[in-house]
Amino acid sequence: MSLTRPQALHLHRYEPKAPQTDPLAVYDVLPASPHHGIKGHAFLQAIADDSEFIEVKKNFVPGRGTNILTGKIRIKGLPVGVICSNGAGIIFHEAAKKVAEWVVRCSHEKIPLLFIQSAPGYMVGSESEHSGIGKYGADMVRAVSCAQVPRIQLVIGPDNGAANYGMCGRAYRPNFLFSTMRARTGVMSGKSAGGVLLSIEQAKRKATGNPMTSDEIAAFQNKMIDKYEGEAHPFFCAARLFNDRVLKFHEIRDWLAMALEVSLIKPVPDPSFGNFRF
Repeated sequence: MSLTRPQALHLHRYEPKAPQTDPLAVYDVLPASPHHGIKGHAFLQAIADDSEFIEVKKNFVPGRGTNILTGKIRIKGLPVGVICSNGAGIIFHEAAKKVAEWVVRCSHEKIPLLFIQSAPGYMVGSESEHSGIGKYGADMVRAVSCAQVPRIQLVIGPDNGAANYGMCGRAYRPNFLFSTMRARTGVMSGKSAGGVLLSIEQAKRKATGNPMTSDEIAAFQNKMIDKYEGEAHPFFCAARLFNDRVLKFHEIRDWLAMALEVSLIKPVPDPSFGNFRF
């Protein structure tokens, strides 16, 4: 092995620089509860070279388009396009449009993509439907699924519903998929699932003339919440190969750099999205 030529990366590598923040600052940035919103800028500064994040469309529809951050960072000298959840992380149609455009741009520049996922899902409702969440959400999913550049997903919070697909979940075969202990991957959160299943159970019991008591309601709902929260846990997902590794917070930067290096050994092909209409 010592006689083999070192493998070249198919991307220009700049001089690596350590983040300006403390390596353990990410522990202060991310809340303990996975259901609390995150500060995307602070998280990116904790893992990026020189804590520098070049944001694209910084003020695009504040409060809706800013629920996802797009831009570039370097990780140990390797440039990467970032799609990072921010705040509550709910994906509005403005955020979906921004992500689709950014994924296409990075694909044409042939730089890898890093999806930092903490989104409970896409926004629903008549207002969102009339605003085009179906169209722009489909554009986002299409762009992510067809991107030919190396893709890495890092789950640091809720990972529910269609947001799992839009942020490059396992179904779209990212080169690497990492989770943290805050990750919760499932069709919906335990609380939401408990509420839906409780309403169905109550309707069934009422139809048979045996309505549920308050104690039965509480017991059934807690049982469903525990079941869905347990099945969304990163260890449960890892046992079924839904992620490649559960990372400690201080390991994130090193493992992302490794993943980028491995992914860039293979040449990056040309993009082939077809006709996009933004």
